Amino acid sequence: DYVRKTYHYTEPVTQFPTLSVSPAEINALITGQAVMAQYVGSALADKIQTALKKISRLIGIKAFQVPANATVKVIGAMRDENSNFDLLEKAIVHRQPVQFVYRKTGQDESTKIKRAVHPHHCAFNKGRWYLAGYDLERKAIRTFALTRIEKLKVVKGKFERQVSFNPDEYFSGFGIIKGEGQYHLEIEFDRWGADLLKGVQWHSSQKTEEIGAGRILVTMDLQSLDEITNWLMSWGAHAKVKAPLELQNKVKEAAQAVMDLYA
Repeated sequence: DYVRKTYHYTEPVTQFPTLSVSPAEINALITGQAVMAQYVGSALADKIQTALKKISRLIGIKAFQVPANATVKVIGAMRDENSNFDLLEKAIVHRQPVQFVYRKTGQDESTKIKRAVHPHHCAFNKGRWYLAGYDLERKAIRTFALTRIEKLKVVKGKFERQVSFNPDEYFSGFGIIKGEGQYHLEIEFDRWGADLLKGVQWHSSQKTEEIGAGRILVTMDLQSLDEITNWLMSWGAHAKVKAPLELQNKVKEAAQAVMDLYA
């Protein structure tokens, strides 16, 4: 109240908030809601929104409202509308086997086959959800994109988790594809690429060295070259592979394939 130069309650107070939070913490929660709003409709986002509403009641505010001048905006976020997430999440927690029909990347509908899997972990990578599970026929952990899982159902029984499975190690590659090789990469970025790469850690083994004229040399150790090839293509002429030779050839082949499209 600017006239009385003090604060006062505008309505009867029935109880005080049970949690004490600072303005900075409230702003952080509002920012988190702004980020999750980009994924409205996904199973995980809906649960987080519900949790935020409960938190808002605990700290004594009606609801988190994202202001027009919110400090964070996610551009190009993909929406996950796959109904399989909830079912898989419960199966993982209760260690229940599942069955589904699956099609591999880039293959046509005729290649769909039934898979029997012990689900172990779900991971979110580049806007998509993936399942890591023990494939009973192949007797190994395999990765499945939730968007290509069809006719998912939980089957009777309970499985024992693979004690050797560690999600941090399994998903430690550059992307989702799990490789068996060992590759030491050296990639040179020009000044433009270096500016965009600053402060971004694309892989846990990544190291960056300044080599003059605004350029940098990025090194990392990977088990597969498939996903890094596509990533390098997105940099165009701003990134040059110095090593290994195998990756140089894969980038050349990909670039030639693009040229052929426009020939």
